[in-house]
Amino acid sequence: MTFFKHFLTFLVLVLVLSLVLSFVSKDNQVYNESDFGNNIVQVIESDVAVNMSSECDPCNCAGIYQSYLNAYSNCIVFGGYYCTLAQQYWSAYQSCLHKEPECPNGFIYDGCNCYSGVHFPQGYVGFVWGNGFYVVQNCGISPANNCCPPGFTFDGANCHYFGLYFPAGYQGFVWNNAFYTTPGPCN
Repeated sequence: MTFFKHFLTFLVLVLVLSLVLSFVSKDNQVYNESDFGNNIVQVIESDVAVNMSSECDPCNCAGIYQSYLNAYSNCIVFGGYYCTLAQQYWSAYQSCLHKEPECPNGFIYDGCNCYSGVHFPQGYVGFVWGNGFYVVQNCGISPANNCCPPGFTFDGANCHYFGLYFPAGYQGFVWNNAFYTTPGPCN
Protein backbone atom coordinates (compact mmCIF):
# COMPACT_ATOMS: atom_id res chain seq x y z
CA MET A 1 0.00 0.00 0.00
CA THR A 2 2.92 2.37 0.71
CA PHE A 3 4.20 1.95 -2.85
CA PHE A 4 0.76 2.90 -4.19
CA LYS A 5 0.67 6.10 -2.04
CA HIS A 6 4.14 7.13 -3.24
CA PHE A 7 3.23 6.40 -6.83
CA LEU A 8 0.01 8.45 -6.52
CA THR A 9 1.94 11.35 -4.94
CA PHE A 10 4.44 11.17 -7.80
CA LEU A 11 1.64 11.33 -10.39
CA VAL A 12 0.08 14.35 -8.68
CA LEU A 13 3.43 16.16 -8.66
CA VAL A 14 3.98 15.43 -12.36
CA LEU A 15 0.49 16.71 -13.16
CA VAL A 16 0.99 19.92 -11.17
CA LEU A 17 4.40 20.51 -12.76
CA SER A 18 3.01 20.06 -16.26
CA LEU A 19 0.23 22.57 -15.53
CA VAL A 20 2.75 25.10 -14.28
CA LEU A 21 4.91 24.82 -17.39
CA SER A 22 2.12 25.14 -19.94
CA PHE A 23 -1.60 25.62 -20.07
CA VAL A 24 -3.76 23.20 -22.01
CA SER A 25 -7.17 24.48 -23.04
CA LYS A 26 -10.34 22.47 -23.51
CA ASP A 27 -9.70 22.59 -27.26
CA ASN A 28 -6.37 20.78 -26.56
CA GLN A 29 -4.32 23.74 -27.74
CA VAL A 30 -1.24 24.45 -25.61
CA TYR A 31 -0.82 28.05 -24.47
CA ASN A 32 2.47 29.18 -22.98
CA GLU A 33 3.01 32.45 -21.12
CA SER A 34 5.06 33.64 -24.10
CA ASP A 35 1.85 33.64 -26.17
CA PHE A 36 0.86 36.73 -24.19
CA GLY A 37 3.88 38.87 -24.87
CA ASN A 38 5.76 38.63 -21.55
CA ASN A 39 6.03 36.53 -18.47
CA ILE A 40 3.27 37.64 -16.10
CA VAL A 41 5.72 38.13 -13.23
CA GLN A 42 7.88 40.47 -15.31
CA VAL A 43 4.82 42.50 -16.24
CA ILE A 44 3.72 42.91 -12.64
CA GLU A 45 7.21 43.93 -11.55
CA SER A 46 7.68 46.55 -14.27
CA ASP A 47 5.15 48.89 -15.91
CA VAL A 48 2.04 47.66 -14.18
CA ALA A 49 3.21 48.31 -10.65
CA VAL A 50 3.65 51.98 -11.52
CA ASN A 51 0.46 52.32 -13.52
CA MET A 52 -1.70 50.37 -11.09
CA SER A 53 -0.55 52.44 -8.11
CA SER A 54 -1.07 55.78 -9.81
CA GLU A 55 -4.29 57.66 -9.31
CA CYS A 56 -3.79 59.26 -12.72
CA ASP A 57 -4.78 56.89 -15.49
CA PRO A 58 -6.72 58.97 -18.02
CA CYS A 59 -6.26 56.35 -20.75
CA ASN A 60 -7.57 53.56 -18.46
CA CYS A 61 -4.50 51.37 -18.94
CA ALA A 62 -5.03 49.83 -15.50
CA GLY A 63 -8.61 48.90 -16.44
CA ILE A 64 -7.43 47.28 -19.66
CA TYR A 65 -4.75 45.38 -17.74
CA GLN A 66 -7.36 44.15 -15.24
CA SER A 67 -9.47 42.88 -18.16
CA TYR A 68 -6.36 41.10 -19.46
CA LEU A 69 -5.81 39.41 -16.08
CA ASN A 70 -9.44 38.25 -15.98
CA ALA A 71 -9.30 36.88 -19.52
CA TYR A 72 -5.90 35.27 -18.87
CA SER A 73 -7.28 33.50 -15.77
CA ASN A 74 -10.22 32.23 -17.82
CA CYS A 75 -7.83 31.15 -20.57
CA ILE A 76 -5.99 28.93 -18.12
CA VAL A 77 -9.25 27.30 -17.04
CA PHE A 78 -11.42 27.32 -20.17
CA GLY A 79 -9.03 27.98 -23.08
CA GLY A 80 -10.22 28.84 -26.58
CA TYR A 81 -12.12 32.12 -26.76
CA TYR A 82 -10.64 33.42 -23.48
CA CYS A 83 -7.08 32.90 -24.73
CA THR A 84 -7.86 34.94 -27.85
CA LEU A 85 -9.49 37.59 -25.66
CA ALA A 86 -6.46 37.66 -23.34
CA GLN A 87 -4.15 38.21 -26.33
CA GLN A 88 -6.37 41.07 -27.53
CA TYR A 89 -6.38 42.73 -24.10
CA TRP A 90 -2.60 42.29 -23.85
CA SER A 91 -2.14 44.05 -27.20
CA ALA A 92 -4.54 46.82 -26.15
CA TYR A 93 -2.67 47.26 -22.87
CA GLN A 94 0.72 47.49 -24.62
CA SER A 95 -0.74 50.07 -27.01
CA CYS A 96 -2.28 52.02 -24.13
CA LEU A 97 1.09 52.44 -22.42
CA HIS A 98 2.24 54.57 -25.38
CA LYS A 99 -0.82 56.81 -25.56
CA GLU A 100 -1.08 60.31 -24.21
CA PRO A 101 -4.28 62.24 -23.58
CA GLU A 102 -5.09 65.36 -25.58
CA CYS A 103 -4.81 68.76 -23.93
CA PRO A 104 -6.26 72.09 -25.09
CA ASN A 105 -3.97 74.25 -27.22
CA GLY A 106 -1.36 75.93 -25.05
CA PHE A 107 -1.65 73.34 -22.26
CA ILE A 108 0.90 70.61 -21.54
CA TYR A 109 0.12 67.10 -20.32
CA ASP A 110 2.01 66.72 -17.02
CA GLY A 111 1.44 63.00 -16.53
CA CYS A 112 -1.91 63.48 -14.84
CA ASN A 113 -3.67 66.62 -16.11
CA CYS A 114 -3.23 69.46 -18.58
CA TYR A 115 -1.10 72.26 -17.15
CA SER A 116 -1.56 75.84 -18.38
CA GLY A 117 1.86 77.12 -17.36
CA VAL A 118 0.18 80.02 -15.54
CA HIS A 119 0.68 80.50 -11.80
CA PHE A 120 -0.75 83.27 -9.66
CA PRO A 121 0.88 84.64 -6.49
CA GLN A 122 0.09 83.44 -2.98
CA GLY A 123 -2.71 85.40 -1.35
CA TYR A 124 -4.97 85.40 -4.40
CA VAL A 125 -7.85 82.97 -4.74
CA GLY A 126 -8.11 81.37 -8.16
CA PHE A 127 -11.28 80.05 -9.76
CA VAL A 128 -12.76 78.96 -13.07
CA TRP A 129 -15.75 80.65 -14.60
CA GLY A 130 -17.15 79.72 -18.00
CA ASN A 131 -14.11 78.53 -19.90
CA GLY A 132 -11.66 81.05 -18.42
CA PHE A 133 -9.40 81.41 -15.42
CA TYR A 134 -9.68 84.15 -12.80
CA VAL A 135 -8.47 85.29 -9.40
CA VAL A 136 -10.28 87.41 -6.84
CA GLN A 137 -8.86 90.93 -6.39
CA ASN A 138 -6.66 91.35 -3.34
CA CYS A 139 -5.75 94.98 -2.62
CA GLY A 140 -3.99 93.84 0.56
CA ILE A 141 -1.21 92.42 -1.60
CA SER A 142 -0.98 95.32 -4.04
CA PRO A 143 -3.33 98.13 -5.11
CA ALA A 144 -1.53 98.33 -8.47
CA ASN A 145 -3.25 96.94 -11.59
CA ASN A 146 -6.69 97.28 -9.93
CA CYS A 147 -5.51 94.90 -7.18
CA CYS A 148 -4.87 92.14 -9.75
CA PRO A 149 -1.63 90.17 -10.03
CA PRO A 150 0.69 90.93 -12.95
CA GLY A 151 -0.58 89.47 -16.24
CA PHE A 152 -4.23 89.59 -15.12
CA THR A 153 -6.75 92.23 -16.14
CA PHE A 154 -9.60 93.58 -14.01
CA ASP A 155 -12.84 92.83 -15.88
CA GLY A 156 -15.11 94.89 -13.63
CA ALA A 157 -15.67 92.12 -11.09
CA ASN A 158 -12.53 89.96 -10.86
CA CYS A 159 -9.07 89.54 -12.33
CA HIS A 160 -9.14 87.60 -15.59
CA TYR A 161 -6.18 85.96 -17.31
CA PHE A 162 -7.04 86.87 -20.89
CA GLY A 163 -5.79 84.62 -23.65
CA LEU A 164 -6.04 81.41 -21.61
CA TYR A 165 -9.25 79.54 -22.36
CA PHE A 166 -10.22 75.92 -22.68
CA PRO A 167 -12.77 74.42 -25.08
CA ALA A 168 -15.91 72.47 -24.24
CA GLY A 169 -15.21 68.89 -23.19
CA TYR A 170 -12.51 69.87 -20.71
CA GLN A 171 -13.01 70.79 -17.07
CA GLY A 172 -10.89 73.59 -15.68
CA PHE A 173 -9.64 73.68 -12.10
CA VAL A 174 -7.11 75.36 -9.83
CA TRP A 175 -4.42 73.46 -7.98
CA ASN A 176 -1.41 74.78 -6.10
CA ASN A 177 -1.91 78.34 -7.43
CA ALA A 178 -1.92 77.21 -11.05
CA PHE A 179 -4.58 76.63 -13.72
CA TYR A 180 -5.27 73.17 -15.16
CA THR A 181 -7.82 71.20 -17.11
CA THR A 182 -8.71 67.54 -17.00
CA PRO A 183 -7.22 65.65 -19.95
CA GLY A 184 -9.17 64.81 -23.09
CA PRO A 185 -9.31 61.56 -25.04
CA CYS A 186 -6.17 59.47 -25.46
CA ASN A 187 -4.40 59.17 -28.81
